[in-house]
Amino acid sequence: MVDGQQIGSSPLTGHAGSVETVATLEIDGQPAAVTGSEDSTVRVWSLSNSRQIGASLSDEVYGVWGVSAIEIHGRPQVVTGNGYCSVRPCDLTDGVQIGEPLIAHTSDVWAVTIERAWGRPSRVLTVSEDGAIRMWDIPNAREVTVAPGSQVLVGFSNEIALLTLPSSNPLHDQ
Repeated sequence: MVDGQQIGSSPLTGHAGSVETVATLEIDGQPAAVTGSEDSTVRVWSLSNSRQIGASLSDEVYGVWGVSAIEIHGRPQVVTGNGYCSVRPCDLTDGVQIGEPLIAHTSDVWAVTIERAWGRPSRVLTVSEDGAIRMWDIPNAREVTVAPGSQVLVGFSNEIALLTLPSSNPLHDQ
């Protein structure tokens, strides 16, 4: 993107609604993009040939507003946030959701990011229209309680922020 020109032979088309979120990763050593749309689907695209990889993944009927992608033990995986207040981890190899949806937000989940520690995925952070930032332990399918005074670096859109949780967390005291 040095010269501002489109890379690839054509745009990635196929969603029936606007694309709200995108993440990138490698699948079998090839660059790929994962897109989430207001049409409630997640699609995986080869960035080498601009074609969709596999079938679309459906996220019910609530729109996909946030997505983050990562490889775990050689398997590409995504975590999505949607308009049903839930967070959904999914294995892209077979298109199967991992466990049950994680529900704690009270409004649309707008952003999802996977925290990495020592080169491995450790937790997922989500941001919702309800004003809450939540942290999830995906393998154990539970929300993580963050110690007061902890710092979290988050980046969404064109901004990043270092957040320090107060000694009393009003989001968890409700």
